[in-house]
Amino acid sequence: MIFGSGSLLAGIVAAGLLGGDVQAAPVSFSVANAGASVTGNCLDGTCNMNVAALVGTLGASDTLQEGQSVGFELLEWTALAQPIVESAEDIAVEAFVTLAIGGGNYFFSAIGVMSGWTLSESGQPRGGSLTWTPVSIPEGSPLKVIFDAFAVPAGVENGFVRSGITVTALPSVVPLPGGMVLLVTALLGVFGLSRRRNFAAA
Repeated sequence: MIFGSGSLLAGIVAAGLLGGDVQAAPVSFSVANAGASVTGNCLDGTCNMNVAALVGTLGASDTLQEGQSVGFELLEWTALAQPIVESAEDIAVEAFVTLAIGGGNYFFSAIGVMSGWTLSESGQPRGGSLTWTPVSIPEGSPLKVIFDAFAVPAGVENGFVRSGITVTALPSVVPLPGGMVLLVTALLGVFGLSRRRNFAAA
């Protein structure tokens, strides 16, 4: 017998160790563009929160290993200086961010609702929440994006709140190295040939 089952098993284990050293490459990215807007009509025709401004995130960059995440403050939602009404409003909004990854741009967008939003007479945020729809992952993107709730809570004295994004590196499917595939195939072939010879000899 040329190779026993023990030799076959040892060869496959060795091949597995060779393959186990292969890891997904880290993903580097930067924030290429972003924006947000109020898209709905409030009850009185004027929503008490204006279009969001960006908070210095353009050009921000990072490198993530598989499964790692990083968060950025992205948008600043500004209250009207003199609110039209003091009753709570549900305000429809939308936002987007474009990430530059490996020479390509990937566009992520979401629709959100600022629920139960209220302002004081002087235009200071007093309460409310922000929720977003799930964000679709563009084809081929190694990253996913989640638009976050408020990073700076309602009630701040300067009349705005902020929200951000969380960027996560997706798990990668790493193909087996060609050498490992060939090694396992060869071992299986030799093992099958030796079994046939032993069977014929018997």
